Amino acid sequence: MCHWGDREPEICPPGHYCLVGENEATPCPAGFWQPDNGTYTRSQCLICEPGYECYETGISDLTGYECPVGHYCTEGTVDAYPCPKGTFWNSTEFQADNYGDCNACPAGHYCPEGTIDPIRCSDGEYC
Repeated sequence: MCHWGDREPEICPPGHYCLVGENEATPCPAGFWQPDNGTYTRSQCLICEPGYECYETGISDLTGYECPVGHYCTEGTVDAYPCPKGTFWNSTEFQADNYGDCNACPAGHYCPEGTIDPIRCSDGEYC
């Protein structure tokens, strides 16, 4: 990437790609990321890894983009998918990366969509 008057070209920053002849870096789109310097085509942006939610453009590090609890994130996720009703996900050690990671709601509890902790049924109710 070159700006008028620069003696040396600038290296394209992480999270971006720099097309030949362009003055500005272009951020990788949402759903993608790029940890390296010097990329020059859109195809060098990496698809967001399973277990991560790449909801912004220009991501250079997946730290802080972990899929939130109560949700799962497949490859390329821009908006995390809530675990469906009747299931839950509450692990903070692992990010759910597919529908099958959501656990079945235990007997005596109910789990609305996106549940983190199953909710105990009230006395006299059947769940």
